[in-house]
Amino acid sequence: MVKKVSVLVLFCLNCLICIGFADVMVADDVQSEMVEVVVSDKVMEATGSSKGTKVRGEMIKPVESTDDKRKNGEDDEESTSSKSDVSDDVLDGSEDKTKNESEDDGHAQEDTPEDGISEEGDEQAEQEEKAEGENELTEESEDASEESDDLAPEEVETDTSDEVVDVEFIDVTAGDWFYNSVKNCSKHRVLKGYGDGYFKPYAPVSREMFVLALWQLDGRKDEGEGTTFDDLTNKWSRKAVVWAQNNSIINGISDTCFMPNKLMTLEEIIAVLYRYTAYKEISLMPMNFNVNSSPVYSNTYTYSKSAFNWAVTHRIISRDGSSFDPKTRVSRAKLAYILSRWQEIEINENKELEFEKIGFDKLIALKSVGQNNTELRDEVLSYIERSGYSRWRISYFSENMATGDQSYYAKDRVFVAASTYKLPLAMVYYDMANDGVISLDDTYIYMKGDLEYGGPTPKLFRYGSKIKIRTLLHNMILYSDNTAARILYRNLGGRHGFHKKANKYSDKVDYYRMSIHGNYINAQFSHDCLKYLYTHGEKYQTLLSDMSKAWGYFSSGRVHEKIAQKWGYYRGNQHNIGIVYADMPYTISIHTTKTESIKLINGINKIIYDYYQRKQ
Repeated sequence: MVKKVSVLVLFCLNCLICIGFADVMVADDVQSEMVEVVVSDKVMEATGSSKGTKVRGEMIKPVESTDDKRKNGEDDEESTSSKSDVSDDVLDGSEDKTKNESEDDGHAQEDTPEDGISEEGDEQAEQEEKAEGENELTEESEDASEESDDLAPEEVETDTSDEVVDVEFIDVTAGDWFYNSVKNCSKHRVLKGYGDGYFKPYAPVSREMFVLALWQLDGRKDEGEGTTFDDLTNKWSRKAVVWAQNNSIINGISDTCFMPNKLMTLEEIIAVLYRYTAYKEISLMPMNFNVNSSPVYSNTYTYSKSAFNWAVTHRIISRDGSSFDPKTRVSRAKLAYILSRWQEIEINENKELEFEKIGFDKLIALKSVGQNNTELRDEVLSYIERSGYSRWRISYFSENMATGDQSYYAKDRVFVAASTYKLPLAMVYYDMANDGVISLDDTYIYMKGDLEYGGPTPKLFRYGSKIKIRTLLHNMILYSDNTAARILYRNLGGRHGFHKKANKYSDKVDYYRMSIHGNYINAQFSHDCLKYLYTHGEKYQTLLSDMSKAWGYFSSGRVHEKIAQKWGYYRGNQHNIGIVYADMPYTISIHTTKTESIKLINGINKIIYDYYQRKQ
């Protein structure tokens, strides 16, 4: 009996040993499987092993980090969606406004997660991310499995030198589709390789890596290291994140968590790059692509649709979506390509329009200076009547800045100013900056009462955000941004404070008295502002540059010259004012109360342009 019991015990022990050995083999298989699915954010779900999270965390941890002892559960946090980096549609108009305008404050619903993406969307992303290894570009899918276990982001750039250096990488050859992009980014220190001579083009891009790339692209501006995020262990990462957060380029997951190692999708990359472009005050126009018409891009979240419209229009990504699925992770090769395409936009933007002002010591004193040129006025009125418009609904003022010749009709007639008031408002701020009263880098807080639809500010910033004055001015002039104008307006003490300061631009109109009951203007005051702007052009170069890039009614006309302009429309009041930089430069302000007056406005401008050119 004892012998039978002993045999039974030995048999059970052997079984337990075999089971334990099998468990070890399974764990090893799971760990090796982790290398294959490292590009997925949902490692635990893909493997079913809690150990997988730790392994993945080690593989994507920045090599420069000294915090090797990560807390339990940290990777579970990383598997959640990142905080929304860009709000909804930045330009007025299109399909994306319906949801936002139905909300009280134009921001995300309270039951929406912090990242601005719905839980349903997260589930969809999870399913797509599990199959991501098969959905990437063919080249990336084939090579991803060949990457080493260490898929850590690149070493953080600690060399602040601006020296341009050619770098060659072992794993980047001239035959690769990304060769030129990688070479360009590494040469300008936007993306750096690893210390072992490899670039690792198929390694995924983390939040930390992308912010570092943008920070270096912007010249490594030092805005300190003070941050509430407690998961940034590297000095250079802190500097980059502080810079990005201060300029509303990217947000944290929470007040204390940035989640630097979280991998980014193309959708997140494009959304943040869109914000970075706005921060650089580079025009987001035009937008000739409708994301909803694309079978690939139409599944993007509302917060990123405008970003994709912009990115496709400017050829940062392809129109047909080939090789660019918004929901897939972005490789370092793709990031190099995207940033190289963006740099081409910046180069074109930097070809600034130069405004040349004729010195007033060279002006020819004519008898007609200050008097109405009735010949030109009659020509304009004749055109208005031939076009079937009533002259009683129209007012204009123009002056040839080379000769002093003036032409006007009903110049004192008062109109609702619409957005034309934004020009003198901008001039007031640039004067204050030139006088040292303010700095354009000072910030104003965006408050709930400032919200007014029209323009990018309510789509790029949350209530309570601190926005630089230069950004508000840029948005107000380039996009006729109403919210930006209200913030600037409020900080001058409202309408009364603004109009008192703007009175100095005219010695013929009491702007304060005229506008005491509301937002009113006339052609005389518009002309006086334009003339002041022209004669003091050296103080307003940034303003004139924004005006020249902005859309206006003159943009669709037949005068193909440099035009710095500001348009306005409100309840049938259509206006356009500007400076035409022709051989005979002139100011022109046209105010109407006739809806659909664009053709009329451009016709008047063409008559005045032709007249001045004939008389030189």
